[in-house]
Amino acid sequence: MPPDEGELILCCDGAARGSPRTWGAGVVARNASCEVLGAISIGLRTPTNYLVEIYSIVVGLELAVKWEMNRVLIRTDSKSSMDAVATGTMPWFVKNRWKNVMENYVSIRFEHIYRKANFATNCLAKRVVILVKGKG
Repeated sequence: MPPDEGELILCCDGAARGSPRTWGAGVVARNASCEVLGAISIGLRTPTNYLVEIYSIVVGLELAVKWEMNRVLIRTDSKSSMDAVATGTMPWFVKNRWKNVMENYVSIRFEHIYRKANFATNCLAKRVVILVKGKG
């Protein structure tokens, strides 16, 4: 389903692989016509998949601020990270970045989606992990 008119969709996901673990986050941004406006994948040094999922949402919100979008729909397959961002109950070292972006929004909606429906974002997150592991 497309978002409301004037709303930006942020599909967010995180991934971890290997031993020792390498972590990646991916975000795909779409407009109300579901056209891809941009995508980002980043490598992170965080200890848990939960934190990577939170970072993917915060990074997506930071990207939307740069595009001067103040209404977003966040779609993620991580219910726990979605709840943490929605309520502001995240670890202290992420909270400051979250506070800085939250003041820029008129509305933020959250939708939980199944991992299979979030495949493009999942591929972006895993791509970073593979590149970091393979050093390529």
